[in-house]
Amino acid sequence: MKKIMLTIMAILIISSFAGCIGDNTPVDDEITTVNIVDTIGREVDVPKEVNSIVCVGSGSLRLLTYLDAVDMISGVENSETKPTGRPYSLANTKIYSSLPIIGQGGSDPKPNPEAIIAVNPDVLFITYVDKQTADELQLQTGVPVVVLSYGGASRASFEINSVYGSLTLAGDIIGKENRADDVIEFMKQNFEDLNQKTKNITENEKPTVYLGGIAKSGSQGITSTQYKFLPFEALGAKNVVNELELGNDPQQTFVDKERLISWNPDYIFIDEGSFNGIKEEYGKNPELFNSFTAFNGGNTHAVLPITSYTINIGTLLADSYYIGKTIYPDQFNDVNPEENADDIYSFLVGEGVYNQMKSDYGGFGKIDSNTFEIK
Repeated sequence: MKKIMLTIMAILIISSFAGCIGDNTPVDDEITTVNIVDTIGREVDVPKEVNSIVCVGSGSLRLLTYLDAVDMISGVENSETKPTGRPYSLANTKIYSSLPIIGQGGSDPKPNPEAIIAVNPDVLFITYVDKQTADELQLQTGVPVVVLSYGGASRASFEINSVYGSLTLAGDIIGKENRADDVIEFMKQNFEDLNQKTKNITENEKPTVYLGGIAKSGSQGITSTQYKFLPFEALGAKNVVNELELGNDPQQTFVDKERLISWNPDYIFIDEGSFNGIKEEYGKNPELFNSFTAFNGGNTHAVLPITSYTINIGTLLADSYYIGKTIYPDQFNDVNPEENADDIYSFLVGEGVYNQMKSDYGGFGKIDSNTFEIK
């Protein structure tokens, strides 16, 4: 009898402890939020399960589109309904143009807290803001605000590892971890393919190259360029701008016309986001362009606009293959740049939109030195 009473008491004691654990320590299924650290070091509690999101600022919606999260978007900035130069919006125009507007975006990036509250998102993703701005927006809306990054404070700066980190972070938050891994691997494979195709080219065989017309708050002239431009880096080409030694981070910069003339690069590429303005520049100052051997010798080419609401990574990859085909034709003899562009767009944004980009901007091609038209 004594043993039976001791056993009953033991069970009661264990049960009472179990009750305390159940009352005070939630099991995994009861956890409703997860603490994350965003790209600027902010700790944010986000829902464990996310079904609805909004994206604010340059490139935010692009990254979430890459993550195949289109059906989770509950509202967009007005500028995203006019998708010129943005393949992610071109591929999803019908969807994004039908959603509620949560702010103007573009040149007026300030979000509308009331409009955001109205669409009731679980998480708000934003780019190019500081901690104070993000915290204020979170307080105003009551929505967890997560800052994503393309690298650097400037919209014309770009660092691919920062993009990888942002994709991983956003993928973890919205339950798209596998897609984030696939997107990152896709980008890495493309850059590795570019490296492999050109790895045996000797220094003497590498041409000097220059990219003009990088947009910054709108189109720019021939002297707007990119230091450590990633396609040139991946191809092992000699970007004349790297002579400036501006540091380790790729960035948009301006160069003196006299310096550009003295460089006289073997190949010049024009970003079509600024093409019309540069064509006007040519009309006003043809002597500048005629001073370049690349222009008179047929080695000036147009590439799709890389910057529209910050860097279009799919376009950057597509341009890389066209540039590679242009300066290293033997190594890229198996590449059709237009078909390759559509393959890249299809994977990243769900649809091949090269023809639409070509219709809007001119597409890949050589620039005629007499007419400044793309051939």
